[in-house]
Amino acid sequence: MPKLDALIITVSEESRVSQPENAYELLKQFEKHLNQEHPHQSYSIFNQSETSVYRYTLPGWGSPHIQGKKITQAEKLAAQEFAKKISLKEFQNALKIQQKVFDDLTISKSIQRNYRAILNRIIQFSQQYVVLQNESATQSQTSTAHHPLWRKGRNADMVKTTNKQWQPRFGLGCIPGDIVSDVLEQQQLELEDFGIDMLGMRATTVKLNISRIKQILGAKPYRLSVTSTVELNINTLIPFVPIRTGLRTLPIDSSLAQRLIQQEELKEQARQVAIKCQSDIKRLLRWYREERKVSPGMEQAVILVHIFVAKFLYRDETDKLQAEDYEDIPVIIMLRQLLREVMKRVNTAAPTIDIDKKWLDWPEWLRLVETLRQEATVVVYVRPNRKQPSGLRVLRGIGQSLQVFLLCSFWAFLPPDRQRTVRELEEGKTLVWKDDKWQIHLKSGDTKIDNEEEWIPIPNVKFEDGTCLYQYFHAWLHDCKALPSYAHLQWEGGLRAVFAPQHSCCFTMVDSGKPLTGDAVCNYVKRRAYRLTKKAITPHLTRSMYITYLEENGVPENVMVSTAKSMHHSRATQRKHYDKRQQSKKMQPGLDLAVQVAQSILATI
Repeated sequence: MPKLDALIITVSEESRVSQPENAYELLKQFEKHLNQEHPHQSYSIFNQSETSVYRYTLPGWGSPHIQGKKITQAEKLAAQEFAKKISLKEFQNALKIQQKVFDDLTISKSIQRNYRAILNRIIQFSQQYVVLQNESATQSQTSTAHHPLWRKGRNADMVKTTNKQWQPRFGLGCIPGDIVSDVLEQQQLELEDFGIDMLGMRATTVKLNISRIKQILGAKPYRLSVTSTVELNINTLIPFVPIRTGLRTLPIDSSLAQRLIQQEELKEQARQVAIKCQSDIKRLLRWYREERKVSPGMEQAVILVHIFVAKFLYRDETDKLQAEDYEDIPVIIMLRQLLREVMKRVNTAAPTIDIDKKWLDWPEWLRLVETLRQEATVVVYVRPNRKQPSGLRVLRGIGQSLQVFLLCSFWAFLPPDRQRTVRELEEGKTLVWKDDKWQIHLKSGDTKIDNEEEWIPIPNVKFEDGTCLYQYFHAWLHDCKALPSYAHLQWEGGLRAVFAPQHSCCFTMVDSGKPLTGDAVCNYVKRRAYRLTKKAITPHLTRSMYITYLEENGVPENVMVSTAKSMHHSRATQRKHYDKRQQSKKMQPGLDLAVQVAQSILATI
């Protein structure tokens, strides 16, 4: 195997000269192919191929029928001469022509099946030459592109972007012998309904929090607090005190004084529980820092999970008329104090990743996206040092390349939005054809900061080969023939359907047909980026790449404010989280201004 990072797709002058022009020349090339690939079976396979074409296909175009059980030499010569009249383009319809001959001759189903399979094999072999014929009018004599499915050596999944060492999983259920109680399973179901229906959280966010509950319960401090893991549930995280509902246990004829005393006792008990809970969580966070070596961001996530659980447990204890957002619940007050302490470390902590292993300058990212576009148009490939095409790419491979290019186009030709916006697009709902253009339609509440309806037009970018971005959308969603390079694919409709999606989202998992997950999108992009650039880029990082490029090139402040709005965050967030310029570059304009001021004043003295 050549020591190359990728296969090179090459269309050489010699391979163009040797291309078959008609069905007869195609069969001769197919015979050579069989002799090379199947030397021990080539004779019998090719005899069946000639029978399939000469006896059961050519008569459908007007060639004389073969009369006897065996083809005579005279009949074979006549059939060969007739085959020279059938162009490669015509031959692509051979299966329909053959079926007509089968019907006319009333051929049995078993024989039909055999010779149809052979003819289909010849047609698949022919398609590489059909594609090369069509390309010859529009492409240069030699064009190159990386083979999308080829990776050599380390891939993006193996790239370490931090110095952190791998540690074994510890979550509840990850260690042999762990028992997840029915109580916890039921609590998780109730938590999911509570988060979505009562707190208005997104389903994906709720599920993430619920998955972290099991992880946190599997931490060493909580494991040591019980004799068996079956005892672990959400009450382990947050002890419960019935601050208000506890008063219902008093007798009906209890005096006001008794009720007030009971109420104060319950409040004091809730405060003591909150103090103990605070101590337990601090010990948990210390374990995370010292043994798991986590970042402050992970500590933040752990506290947020505890707050989520506390809101669920105390949902009937808060007085919504007297307090907003659980401000009358001691344990939640304590958790928020702890969260503020952790956030100070989050804001000052040094980055835990080596950004150089994931970073491309914006022009380099655009070149990468262009390479992905070119890969998506390739339907025939050859290996290095081979002059003839090695074969057709499978439809699933072409479809995967097309989907990845389209995903990346949203983070290349528009100000990069959150990947959730892109992967959850639905045609007719959030991806709409309106006013002769594709537009992203976001309703009130679809983004974090905007509460207004938005229509975001997608630019119909023109590419050097004459195609435009909308053709790629059409080829994915509706008709693959919208792209010239797909004109001879044996598929009707958009390539999205190749993956049999079981949902209405525009983009899909390629292995299961389910909606794309955040991890899947990251992996699809990261693996291809790493193969081509050795940089493990993720969709979210494109936001920083874009903003940093704009800042470095001195884009005016009003444009930066507009860009922040289009990316659905504030200008302050843009500066804080997405401007990755080095500190010296951020300071340089101020230093330059000081020099200019000094020189202008000194010149007047």
